[in-house]
Amino acid sequence: MAAVENQSLLPEVIEKIALFLPLPDVAKCMRVCRQWKEILSSKQFCKQYVYSYYDLRVEEQPSGMLQMWTEPTSWFCYWDDYEQPNAWVFSVVPKRWKCGIVHLADYDLKKHTDLNYKDFLCALYILSRIQKAAKPDTLHLDSCKCFISLDMVSKRRQLGRVLGFLNQFSLFVVFWCYLYAAWGNEGSGPVEVCLFPWTKDALPTGEEICSMFHFHPKMHRNPMVKHDIREMRLKGSSGDGYVEWNTLNTGCGIDVAKAIRFFEWLEKIFTPMVRIGIGVEQMNPIPTFMLAHIAPGWVGGILSQSVCT
Repeated sequence: MAAVENQSLLPEVIEKIALFLPLPDVAKCMRVCRQWKEILSSKQFCKQYVYSYYDLRVEEQPSGMLQMWTEPTSWFCYWDDYEQPNAWVFSVVPKRWKCGIVHLADYDLKKHTDLNYKDFLCALYILSRIQKAAKPDTLHLDSCKCFISLDMVSKRRQLGRVLGFLNQFSLFVVFWCYLYAAWGNEGSGPVEVCLFPWTKDALPTGEEICSMFHFHPKMHRNPMVKHDIREMRLKGSSGDGYVEWNTLNTGCGIDVAKAIRFFEWLEKIFTPMVRIGIGVEQMNPIPTFMLAHIAPGWVGGILSQSVCT
């Protein structure tokens, strides 16, 4: 009897009802019968769902870390010979959709004629879950681990590049600021998300990321790349503890059980993954990527910053 009732619903009625449901519930509806699965996995429905839940208009001006990286006011820059104004970290600043997802500067969604909306929707959903977890009222994710340890020779060379342009008074001030940034603030940074089309089997290399994201030529030197996946760890007591996974950790006092479930879900998606740090010895903190094949035809993940010490 139920099967007969399901078949009596018009496809457009099924679509309109499903558009009100969260994506996990839409996935459950797809298991009702073959007809529902065909309707709810169609290009037409997936496209409707994408534009109903995600604002894919491009921001007029950079925001968040993209805006911060247009000028060296809150981070250390170790060069001073680039003539293009406001092009310190990127020669061409990446773009961001108004739903908060960073994408390549030369990517135009309207020109992506063969876009598979089902896969695109999957990628958007994964990134939206990461965005939600990053909010202070949920898990308050941030990037609080140093990406790499630099030897003292590199530290002296980095510091010398900064100090060489300053007078004696500025030397004293910047010296202490540098020590505070390198030792007192171990990589704390906001967690943002990024996405770009990718058809290769292997994940992007550091050189490919530098090229695709149009990093400043000086930032191309020796990108740091890591493929290891570290175990999740619970820090502190149950009442005020936090959960750490790779270069991510939650805020203190969060729902630990919820955090563990989130990182278990994330690890399944991000296995395998690559972590890439750009601009080591060129700036501090450095832009860092945590990337994976999050959907067929798409690589995406976390864009943040880490202090090198």
